[in-house]
Amino acid sequence: VVLSFIFLKQRFSVWQILAIVVVIAGVAMKSFVNSVDGSHQLIVGTILILCGCFMHSLTNIINEYYIKKYDFPPTRLCGLIGIYSIIVYAFYFIGWNSWRIQDQIVDEIEEAGSDVGTVMGWYVLFILCNFLHATCFFLLLNRIGNVGTAIAKGLKTGIYIFLAHFMYCSNIEKYCLFPLDRWQRDITLASALMSIFGVISYGFATKKYNEKKA
Repeated sequence: VVLSFIFLKQRFSVWQILAIVVVIAGVAMKSFVNSVDGSHQLIVGTILILCGCFMHSLTNIINEYYIKKYDFPPTRLCGLIGIYSIIVYAFYFIGWNSWRIQDQIVDEIEEAGSDVGTVMGWYVLFILCNFLHATCFFLLLNRIGNVGTAIAKGLKTGIYIFLAHFMYCSNIEKYCLFPLDRWQRDITLASALMSIFGVISYGFATKKYNEKKA
């Protein structure tokens, strides 16, 4: 929000800002539940995550600036960033992992009781899902802007909490909503509901704000 205000000269209504605060609080509560040990590594990790979030936000601001200022096609920008990422990852893989494929990949897959073909199939599906995600992200960036796109991710957090419960709770307890300690359960539920409510509220507030400007 601050970066959009500074670099893109965007203005927000009070209700939009309140909705943004609700979404941020919901996402933060979920992160707190996932890291309750309070260790030194947690503090360092939190600082690094905040730095990464700042750089990620700044990158999105720059992307939105070029899309709207120079009418740069979002899909083309998505493709260029994808090509750049593939090149960087290729150098990383060749230099760091290519000579340890058997030890770090094949052996670990077999130890987990799976096979390379199955894992590769899921990996291809993962790549396709990431392609769809990236395309939608840049199209949204052009349509509703950086802040709106980021707020939409709050909806993803809320949905993720419920989906994780139904998909993984039987095997991994930390994804369960109800078997957790009471305070963890309450915070997790509140996080999901706040994230979803904040996104919906932001949508209504944005609609009203745009109607008022028009």
